Amino acid sequence: MSDEVHVIRTITIASALLLTSASALVNPVVTQSSRDALWNHNHKQVPAGNTLISDANDAPASNHGPMPESGAFQAVTYNIAGLPELVSRSRPSRNTQIIGRLLNTYDLVLVQEDFFYHGELLSTSRHPFHSKPYEGTSIIGDGLNQLSVFPFSPLQREAWSDCNGYISAAMDCWASKGFTFSRLSVAPGIEIDVYNLHFDAGVGMEDDVVRRSNIKQLLRHVQAASEGRPVIIGGDTNLNFGIVSEEKMLESFRRRGDFRIACREASCRQERKDRFLFRSGDNIRLDVIHWSIPAAFVDDNGHALSDHVPIAVTYHWQVIPSPPSHEPLLYGEKRGHYKLWNG
Repeated sequence: MSDEVHVIRTITIASALLLTSASALVNPVVTQSSRDALWNHNHKQVPAGNTLISDANDAPASNHGPMPESGAFQAVTYNIAGLPELVSRSRPSRNTQIIGRLLNTYDLVLVQEDFFYHGELLSTSRHPFHSKPYEGTSIIGDGLNQLSVFPFSPLQREAWSDCNGYISAAMDCWASKGFTFSRLSVAPGIEIDVYNLHFDAGVGMEDDVVRRSNIKQLLRHVQAASEGRPVIIGGDTNLNFGIVSEEKMLESFRRRGDFRIACREASCRQERKDRFLFRSGDNIRLDVIHWSIPAAFVDDNGHALSDHVPIAVTYHWQVIPSPPSHEPLLYGEKRGHYKLWNG
């Protein structure tokens, strides 16, 4: 693409950004009764006592009742192409409401490019917990949001320290691309660390350099915040299967983070750049029991709702039993006839 075309596209994006109504970012009100009905319908196996709240960032959920030993849930990651209509590769003003309704099938939803039609997304969503949209200084924002039937901690957002391209190389620097982090409570006492990401796009050498930087930055956060904890990472990695340099980058990311790739764990044959990675924790084991590209995300004419496909994964979690503990003995005493050492 010529530099003149890049300049025209950049001006078009800037104009569209200034004209887009901020009202799309307003969260609709969801009644408590509808939340309760959805929770009870989809999660009858969850012990009573969870507190449903209007927004996942407003308050923590209560954890009463016995801790279950295992469970399963469905997760989906989807780049929903939410740039303004003039520059989007989809028709978000019409499609986003359809997407919101179709996402109700899933327990955990991670979306990318949720830039300008977040209100439309929520207008048809029945998820009782959702993240607050980006509130930073960037005009476009990071486009990352999370919906869930499970409560989760306030979303932490971190922009990539490096980007590539304002008028070339996919123009990533217009957005505050990065990742989000939260702790998902899938059952009382059971938490999973969840990361939603959008790596730098583009196919040039500079883009490879920036993606390596993105990976290093994310791994530093995972090491600091999630050591010993179960982790799920979902999003648009922009690492394409079949491109040697990007496959090597993905393998380095997987190996350094001790992650498993959900698609490969399920022996899939359609690996995409939109993907899930995960790992077990010291006390919680995670496994994939199903992976798919849902066919339902099309309009009435059979046209795709985004220029990406959704990736759906069913996870199974299992508590890892702790080894039996033994109370300390005083020197020279035998078990069964000892005193606790309190010094």
